[in-house]
Amino acid sequence: MKVCGLILLFSSLALTKNVPPEMVDIWNSLVDPFVGSCASEFNIDNEIARNFFRLGQLPNDRPFHCFLRCLYENLHFLTPQGDFDYDMVVTKAHYMPPHLAEKCISETKAIMDICGKSYVGAKCAIDSLV
Repeated sequence: MKVCGLILLFSSLALTKNVPPEMVDIWNSLVDPFVGSCASEFNIDNEIARNFFRLGQLPNDRPFHCFLRCLYENLHFLTPQGDFDYDMVVTKAHYMPPHLAEKCISETKAIMDICGKSYVGAKCAIDSLV
């Protein structure tokens, strides 16, 4: 039984992708005013809402996708038309290299659903940063 517990522990640690702490600090300072209200609006667990970036774990479900959209709208990362604003992203999220911002924004161009676009952009960024 202890062996099974250790296997589960090590496998969950292997799946966790920790974003560097200095990037997490910048992200947290940006989203802190909005994370609570966005999490509440889409019924996202507070622990998930506050730690997904640090842990690199993004739930792949509609409420979480829309939670991300809420954050991005409040940060003005999304234009009123629902496209990512490159200048706003690289200015505010200055931990993100410009080439990475271009790559991730490009990956979202054909996605019409703004919640889905938000998830794809976030997943691209986190996967590229860890």
